[in-house]
Amino acid sequence: MESVNASKEMTLGLLQDLPIRIRSSVFYLQVQVFENAPYEMLLGRPFLMLTQAQTYHYSNGDSHIMLLDPNTKETLIIPMMIQV
Repeated sequence: MESVNASKEMTLGLLQDLPIRIRSSVFYLQVQVFENAPYEMLLGRPFLMLTQAQTYHYSNGDSHIMLLDPNTKETLIIPMMIQV
């Protein structure tokens, strides 16, 4: 994988169909594992496309992400928090 800073790192492997629960919905993700990632989990375009993700930003600084569970068609609205 190539990072934003152009460094390259090999993955330790792939976790296939890893169940990830977000509220009442379970998503089965294909997850690449890295030894020294600066994040716990990075959700990319495949997840955003699968869930038809939409983000909403408000004038008071709040943000929400809306996800669609492709299996149940349930809509999830999740408040986003920025960690400093």
